[in-house]
Amino acid sequence: MIIKSFLKNSNFCYLLLDSSGIILDANSQLLQTTKYTSENFIGLKLINFVYIDEINSELENSILTGSFLKENKIIIPLLSSEHKKLYFKFLIFPKEQNIEYICLLEHILETDPEITNSEAEWAETKEKNIFKSFSHEIRSPLNGILGMAELIHGETDLTKIAEYNKIQFKSVHKLLRITNVFEKFSTIDEKTIYNIEKINLVKFLEEDLLFFDHMMREKFLELSFEADDFDGYVLCSEVMLSQIFSIVIDNAIKFTKVGNIDIKVEKLIIEDLDFLSVKIIDTGIGISEDLLPALFETENQNAERGYSLGIVKKYLDLLNGSISVRSIKGMGTEVKLVFELF
Repeated sequence: MIIKSFLKNSNFCYLLLDSSGIILDANSQLLQTTKYTSENFIGLKLINFVYIDEINSELENSILTGSFLKENKIIIPLLSSEHKKLYFKFLIFPKEQNIEYICLLEHILETDPEITNSEAEWAETKEKNIFKSFSHEIRSPLNGILGMAELIHGETDLTKIAEYNKIQFKSVHKLLRITNVFEKFSTIDEKTIYNIEKINLVKFLEEDLLFFDHMMREKFLELSFEADDFDGYVLCSEVMLSQIFSIVIDNAIKFTKVGNIDIKVEKLIIEDLDFLSVKIIDTGIGISEDLLPALFETENQNAERGYSLGIVKKYLDLLNGSISVRSIKGMGTEVKLVFELF
Protein backbone atom coordinates (compact mmCIF):
# COMPACT_ATOMS: atom_id res chain seq x y z
CA MET A 1 0.00 0.00 0.00
CA ILE A 2 2.88 2.40 0.85
CA ILE A 3 4.79 1.78 -2.36
CA LYS A 4 1.57 1.89 -4.41
CA SER A 5 0.71 5.30 -2.99
CA PHE A 6 4.23 6.57 -3.66
CA LEU A 7 4.32 5.40 -7.29
CA LYS A 8 0.84 6.73 -8.06
CA ASN A 9 2.03 10.23 -7.18
CA SER A 10 5.47 10.10 -8.80
CA ASN A 11 6.44 11.65 -12.13
CA PHE A 12 7.27 8.24 -13.58
CA CYS A 13 4.76 6.21 -15.63
CA TYR A 14 3.49 3.36 -13.47
CA LEU A 15 1.23 0.34 -13.98
CA LEU A 16 0.06 -2.36 -11.61
CA LEU A 17 -0.87 -5.59 -13.40
CA ASP A 18 -2.10 -8.95 -12.20
CA SER A 19 -0.48 -12.16 -13.39
CA SER A 20 -2.83 -12.41 -16.39
CA GLY A 21 -2.04 -8.88 -17.63
CA ILE A 22 -5.14 -7.09 -16.34
CA ILE A 23 -4.51 -3.43 -15.43
CA LEU A 24 -5.21 -2.98 -11.72
CA ASP A 25 -3.91 0.54 -11.35
CA ALA A 26 -2.11 3.35 -13.20
CA ASN A 27 -0.80 6.72 -12.12
CA SER A 28 -1.77 10.11 -13.54
CA GLN A 29 1.53 10.45 -15.40
CA LEU A 30 0.77 7.38 -17.55
CA LEU A 31 -2.85 8.42 -18.07
CA GLN A 32 -1.75 11.87 -19.21
CA THR A 33 0.79 10.39 -21.60
CA THR A 34 -1.67 7.95 -23.16
CA LYS A 35 -4.65 10.37 -22.95
CA TYR A 36 -6.84 7.73 -21.30
CA THR A 37 -9.06 8.15 -18.25
CA SER A 38 -8.96 5.62 -15.44
CA GLU A 39 -12.52 4.56 -16.32
CA ASN A 40 -11.59 3.38 -19.83
CA PHE A 41 -8.16 2.01 -18.92
CA ILE A 42 -8.13 0.31 -15.52
CA GLY A 43 -9.75 -3.11 -15.33
CA LEU A 44 -8.98 -4.03 -18.94
CA LYS A 45 -6.19 -6.28 -20.22
CA LEU A 46 -3.01 -4.58 -21.37
CA ILE A 47 -3.24 -6.38 -24.72
CA ASN A 48 -6.25 -4.16 -25.58
CA PHE A 49 -3.93 -1.15 -25.76
CA VAL A 50 -1.02 -2.78 -27.58
CA TYR A 51 -0.34 -1.83 -31.21
CA ILE A 52 -0.44 -5.41 -32.52
CA ASP A 53 0.96 -4.62 -35.99
CA GLU A 54 4.29 -3.60 -34.40
CA ILE A 55 4.99 -6.84 -32.47
CA ASN A 56 5.55 -10.48 -33.41
CA SER A 57 3.16 -13.30 -32.57
CA GLU A 58 5.39 -14.58 -29.76
CA LEU A 59 5.33 -11.27 -27.91
CA GLU A 60 1.62 -10.88 -28.60
CA ASN A 61 0.90 -14.26 -27.01
CA SER A 62 3.21 -13.41 -24.11
CA ILE A 63 1.29 -10.19 -23.41
CA LEU A 64 -2.05 -11.95 -23.90
CA THR A 65 -1.22 -14.59 -21.26
CA GLY A 66 0.74 -12.33 -18.93
CA SER A 67 3.91 -14.42 -19.24
CA PHE A 68 5.88 -11.35 -20.37
CA LEU A 69 5.77 -10.23 -16.73
CA LYS A 70 8.42 -12.84 -15.93
CA GLU A 71 10.83 -10.97 -18.18
CA ASN A 72 12.20 -7.43 -18.02
CA LYS A 73 13.04 -4.38 -20.14
CA ILE A 74 10.63 -5.30 -22.92
CA ILE A 75 9.69 -2.59 -25.40
CA ILE A 76 5.93 -2.57 -26.06
CA PRO A 77 4.14 -0.13 -28.39
CA LEU A 78 0.87 1.16 -26.94
CA LEU A 79 -1.87 3.11 -28.67
CA SER A 80 -3.01 6.32 -27.05
CA SER A 81 -6.68 7.29 -27.01
CA GLU A 82 -5.81 9.51 -29.98
CA HIS A 83 -4.48 6.42 -31.84
CA LYS A 84 -0.88 7.60 -31.58
CA LYS A 85 1.85 4.99 -31.21
CA LEU A 86 3.77 5.32 -27.95
CA TYR A 87 6.78 3.12 -27.31
CA PHE A 88 7.44 2.10 -23.72
CA LYS A 89 10.24 0.12 -22.14
CA PHE A 90 8.80 -1.93 -19.26
CA LEU A 91 10.79 -2.38 -16.04
CA ILE A 92 8.96 -5.07 -14.05
CA PHE A 93 9.03 -5.88 -10.32
CA PRO A 94 7.08 -8.87 -8.94
CA LYS A 95 4.85 -8.05 -5.97
CA GLU A 96 2.76 -10.11 -3.54
CA GLN A 97 4.33 -13.49 -4.33
CA ASN A 98 4.06 -12.96 -8.12
CA ILE A 99 0.29 -12.32 -7.97
CA GLU A 100 0.74 -8.67 -8.88
CA TYR A 101 3.47 -6.88 -10.83
CA ILE A 102 4.71 -3.32 -10.53
CA CYS A 103 5.72 -1.89 -13.92
CA LEU A 104 7.75 1.29 -14.38
CA LEU A 105 7.48 2.51 -17.96
CA GLU A 106 10.09 4.52 -19.81
CA HIS A 107 8.50 6.48 -22.65
CA ILE A 108 10.91 6.26 -25.57
CA LEU A 109 10.55 9.65 -27.19
CA GLU A 110 9.83 9.94 -30.88
CA THR A 111 11.90 12.51 -32.75
CA ASP A 112 10.19 15.86 -33.18
CA PRO A 113 10.78 17.08 -36.76
CA GLU A 114 11.30 20.60 -35.41
CA ILE A 115 14.23 19.41 -33.29
CA THR A 116 17.64 18.92 -34.89
CA ASN A 117 19.04 15.42 -34.99
CA SER A 118 21.78 16.18 -32.45
CA GLU A 119 19.29 17.71 -30.00
CA ALA A 120 16.90 14.80 -30.44
CA GLU A 121 19.69 12.28 -29.89
CA TRP A 122 20.80 14.08 -26.76
CA ALA A 123 17.25 14.27 -25.39
CA GLU A 124 16.79 10.53 -25.94
CA THR A 125 20.22 9.72 -24.46
CA LYS A 126 19.49 11.87 -21.42
CA GLU A 127 16.14 10.12 -20.91
CA LYS A 128 17.73 6.67 -21.23
CA ASN A 129 20.62 7.48 -18.86
CA ILE A 130 18.35 8.91 -16.19
CA PHE A 131 15.95 5.96 -16.42
CA LYS A 132 18.81 3.45 -16.38
CA SER A 133 20.39 5.05 -13.31
CA PHE A 134 17.02 5.43 -11.58
CA SER A 135 16.01 1.80 -12.17
CA HIS A 136 19.37 0.67 -10.78
CA GLU A 137 19.23 2.81 -7.64
CA ILE A 138 15.62 2.00 -6.67
CA ARG A 139 16.14 -1.77 -6.71
CA SER A 140 17.65 -1.81 -3.22
CA PRO A 141 14.82 0.10 -1.44
CA LEU A 142 12.16 -1.68 -3.52
CA ASN A 143 13.57 -5.05 -2.52
CA GLY A 144 13.64 -3.85 1.09
CA ILE A 145 9.95 -2.90 0.95
CA LEU A 146 8.79 -6.02 -0.86
CA GLY A 147 11.07 -8.32 1.12
CA MET A 148 9.86 -7.03 4.48
CA ALA A 149 6.24 -7.27 3.30
CA GLU A 150 6.75 -10.97 2.58
CA LEU A 151 8.39 -11.54 5.98
CA ILE A 152 5.57 -9.73 7.79
CA HIS A 153 2.99 -11.85 5.99
CA GLY A 154 2.16 -14.70 8.34
CA GLU A 155 4.56 -13.55 11.11
CA THR A 156 3.07 -13.64 14.61
CA ASP A 157 6.02 -12.37 16.65
CA LEU A 158 5.22 -8.70 17.33
CA THR A 159 8.88 -7.86 18.00
CA LYS A 160 9.90 -9.18 14.59
CA ILE A 161 6.98 -7.43 12.90
CA ALA A 162 8.05 -4.12 14.46
CA GLU A 163 11.62 -4.70 13.28
CA TYR A 164 10.47 -5.51 9.73
CA ASN A 165 8.20 -2.44 9.71
CA LYS A 166 11.14 -0.25 10.73
CA ILE A 167 13.26 -1.54 7.84
CA GLN A 168 10.34 -1.11 5.46
CA PHE A 169 9.80 2.46 6.67
CA LYS A 170 13.47 3.32 6.09
CA SER A 171 13.32 1.77 2.62
CA VAL A 172 10.28 3.88 1.71
CA HIS A 173 12.07 7.05 2.79
CA LYS A 174 15.17 6.10 0.82
CA LEU A 175 13.00 5.47 -2.22
CA LEU A 176 11.36 8.89 -1.86
CA ARG A 177 14.75 10.61 -1.50
CA ILE A 178 16.19 8.85 -4.57
CA THR A 179 13.12 9.73 -6.62
CA ASN A 180 13.31 13.34 -5.50
CA VAL A 181 16.90 13.60 -6.75
CA PHE A 182 16.13 12.01 -10.12
CA GLU A 183 13.00 14.10 -10.68
CA LYS A 184 15.08 17.23 -10.14
CA PHE A 185 17.84 16.00 -12.45
CA SER A 186 15.32 15.23 -15.19
CA THR A 187 14.55 18.96 -15.47
CA ILE A 188 18.17 19.98 -16.12
CA ASP A 189 19.01 21.08 -19.66
CA GLU A 190 22.81 21.14 -19.37
CA LYS A 191 24.18 18.33 -21.50
CA THR A 192 27.21 17.66 -19.30
CA ILE A 193 25.64 16.84 -15.94
CA TYR A 194 22.75 14.44 -16.46
CA ASN A 195 24.82 11.24 -16.15
CA ILE A 196 23.94 10.41 -12.55
CA GLU A 197 25.85 7.79 -10.59
CA LYS A 198 26.72 6.86 -7.03
CA ILE A 199 30.02 8.53 -6.11
CA ASN A 200 32.26 8.09 -3.06
CA LEU A 201 32.46 11.75 -2.10
CA VAL A 202 35.53 11.59 0.16
CA LYS A 203 37.57 9.66 -2.40
CA PHE A 204 36.41 11.98 -5.20
CA LEU A 205 37.40 15.08 -3.22
CA GLU A 206 40.83 13.65 -2.37
CA GLU A 207 41.53 13.04 -6.06
CA ASP A 208 40.02 16.37 -7.14
CA LEU A 209 42.32 18.31 -4.81
CA LEU A 210 45.32 17.20 -6.91
CA PHE A 211 44.20 19.63 -9.62
CA PHE A 212 44.71 22.56 -7.24
CA ASP A 213 48.20 21.56 -6.14
CA HIS A 214 50.05 23.78 -8.64
CA MET A 215 47.90 26.82 -7.71
CA MET A 216 48.72 26.28 -4.02
CA ARG A 217 52.44 25.92 -4.72
CA GLU A 218 52.57 29.10 -6.81
CA LYS A 219 51.21 31.09 -3.87
CA PHE A 220 53.14 29.14 -1.19
CA LEU A 221 49.90 28.21 0.55
CA GLU A 222 49.49 25.24 2.88
CA LEU A 223 46.66 22.75 2.36
CA SER A 224 45.29 20.44 5.04
CA PHE A 225 42.68 17.77 4.48
CA GLU A 226 40.82 15.98 7.28
CA ALA A 227 38.06 13.42 6.78
CA ASP A 228 36.24 10.98 9.01
CA ASP A 229 37.02 7.35 8.21
CA PHE A 230 33.87 6.24 6.36
CA ASP A 231 32.48 5.73 2.86
CA GLY A 232 29.91 8.37 1.98
CA TYR A 233 28.11 8.08 -1.36
CA VAL A 234 26.11 10.78 -3.15
CA LEU A 235 23.86 10.53 -6.21
CA CYS A 236 25.37 13.01 -8.61
CA SER A 237 27.46 13.42 -11.76
CA GLU A 238 31.23 13.81 -11.66
CA VAL A 239 31.01 16.96 -13.76
CA MET A 240 28.62 18.58 -11.30
CA LEU A 241 30.78 17.69 -8.29
CA SER A 242 33.88 19.03 -10.04
CA GLN A 243 32.11 22.31 -10.75
CA ILE A 244 30.98 22.63 -7.15
CA PHE A 245 34.45 22.10 -5.67
CA SER A 246 36.24 24.02 -8.43
CA ILE A 247 34.22 27.18 -7.79
CA VAL A 248 34.59 27.10 -3.99
CA ILE A 249 38.25 26.01 -3.79
CA ASP A 250 39.35 28.26 -6.67
CA ASN A 251 37.82 31.26 -4.88
CA ALA A 252 39.53 30.29 -1.63
CA ILE A 253 42.94 30.10 -3.33
CA LYS A 254 42.40 33.25 -5.37
CA PHE A 255 41.62 35.43 -2.36
CA THR A 256 44.19 33.99 0.05
CA LYS A 257 47.57 35.72 -0.23
CA VAL A 258 49.25 34.03 2.69
CA GLY A 259 48.43 31.28 5.15
CA ASN A 260 46.51 28.08 4.56
CA ILE A 261 43.36 26.45 3.29
CA ASP A 262 41.81 23.74 5.46
CA ILE A 263 39.27 21.24 4.19
CA LYS A 264 37.34 19.26 6.79
CA VAL A 265 34.90 16.47 5.99
CA GLU A 266 32.60 14.94 8.57
CA LYS A 267 29.45 12.88 8.70
CA LEU A 268 26.23 14.43 10.01
CA ILE A 269 22.93 12.89 11.06
CA ILE A 270 19.93 15.16 10.58
CA GLU A 271 16.48 13.79 11.43
CA ASP A 272 17.76 10.20 11.13
CA LEU A 273 19.21 10.86 7.66
CA ASP A 274 22.93 10.75 6.81
CA PHE A 275 24.63 13.82 5.39
CA LEU A 276 28.23 14.78 4.70
CA SER A 277 29.62 18.19 5.56
CA VAL A 278 32.59 19.65 3.64
CA LYS A 279 34.07 22.84 5.09
CA ILE A 280 36.53 24.90 3.03
CA ILE A 281 38.24 27.34 5.39
CA ASP A 282 40.75 29.96 4.19
CA THR A 283 42.81 32.71 5.79
CA GLY A 284 42.15 35.13 2.95
CA ILE A 285 40.78 38.62 2.67
CA GLY A 286 37.29 37.68 3.80
CA ILE A 287 33.97 39.06 2.57
CA SER A 288 32.17 42.18 3.67
CA GLU A 289 29.10 41.37 5.71
CA ASP A 290 26.87 43.41 3.41
CA LEU A 291 27.92 41.25 0.44
CA LEU A 292 27.12 37.87 2.02
CA PRO A 293 23.39 37.82 1.11
CA ALA A 294 24.21 38.55 -2.55
CA LEU A 295 26.61 35.64 -2.98
CA PHE A 296 23.85 33.26 -4.10
CA GLU A 297 21.75 35.68 -6.13
CA THR A 298 23.60 35.53 -9.42
CA GLU A 299 26.00 33.37 -11.40
CA ASN A 300 28.13 36.38 -12.36
CA GLN A 301 31.50 37.30 -10.91
CA ASN A 302 32.02 39.94 -8.25
CA ALA A 303 35.25 41.74 -7.45
CA GLU A 304 35.48 40.65 -3.83
CA ARG A 305 34.68 36.97 -4.06
CA GLY A 306 35.33 35.90 -7.64
CA TYR A 307 32.89 33.48 -9.24
CA SER A 308 29.48 33.62 -7.63
CA LEU A 309 28.23 30.74 -5.49
CA GLY A 310 24.86 30.85 -7.26
CA ILE A 311 25.73 27.81 -9.39
CA VAL A 312 26.91 25.89 -6.32
CA LYS A 313 23.64 26.61 -4.53
CA LYS A 314 21.66 25.58 -7.61
CA TYR A 315 23.43 22.23 -7.80
CA LEU A 316 23.24 21.54 -4.06
CA ASP A 317 19.52 22.30 -4.10
CA LEU A 318 19.18 19.57 -6.73
CA LEU A 319 21.08 17.19 -4.45
CA ASN A 320 18.91 17.98 -1.40
CA GLY A 321 21.97 19.62 0.11
CA SER A 322 22.84 23.15 1.20
CA ILE A 323 25.56 25.79 1.28
CA SER A 324 26.33 28.39 3.93
CA VAL A 325 29.07 31.01 4.29
CA ARG A 326 30.68 32.61 7.34
CA SER A 327 33.29 35.32 6.91
CA ILE A 328 35.11 38.10 8.72
CA LYS A 329 36.62 40.88 6.60
CA GLY A 330 40.41 40.65 6.72
CA MET A 331 40.48 37.30 8.54
CA GLY A 332 39.10 34.65 6.21
CA THR A 333 36.06 32.70 5.05
CA GLU A 334 34.41 29.36 5.78
CA VAL A 335 32.17 27.79 3.13
CA LYS A 336 30.17 24.80 4.33
CA LEU A 337 28.74 22.38 1.77
CA VAL A 338 26.28 19.72 2.91
CA PHE A 339 25.49 16.65 0.77
CA GLU A 340 22.82 14.02 1.36
CA LEU A 341 24.25 10.49 1.46
CA PHE A 342 22.72 7.35 -0.06
